[in-house]
Amino acid sequence: MFWEDFQPGHSFACGQRKVTKEEIVGFANQYDPQPFHLDEAFCAGTIYGGLIASGGHVWAICMGLVVRSVFNRSANMGSPGLDYLRWHRPLRPGDLVRAVVTVVSAEPSSRPLTGKLKLSFELRNHREEVLMSALVNVLMGRNTNV
Repeated sequence: MFWEDFQPGHSFACGQRKVTKEEIVGFANQYDPQPFHLDEAFCAGTIYGGLIASGGHVWAICMGLVVRSVFNRSANMGSPGLDYLRWHRPLRPGDLVRAVVTVVSAEPSSRPLTGKLKLSFELRNHREEVLMSALVNVLMGRNTNV
């Protein structure tokens, strides 16, 4: 897929996966060792009422789903950054999550072989609750055969 294939308003379903307690704790041990990501007994007495995934882990899960289903089959050239990243609800052990990407805008770049995209990312749980949303800027190669 090239820049020309990303039309504003179009959405891509990006697969799903189940998140385990072991995965949440493993990520937290390595990258975000706060007690509400590690200790179930501690979490029971917090506003979360149980173990939750790190925000960094939630973003990484979403990004992995998007890369495997969209970016790895496109002329993706990377991202100069995000306009925003929000966590709306906690991701919990046992949640089945899925990612959705929607094209917000597609504009040509000053470089003739590159286009600019704004993509909305959402990670939703099995109850269709939005856990995380982001507005991502992406550089995409253009189709030179058009």
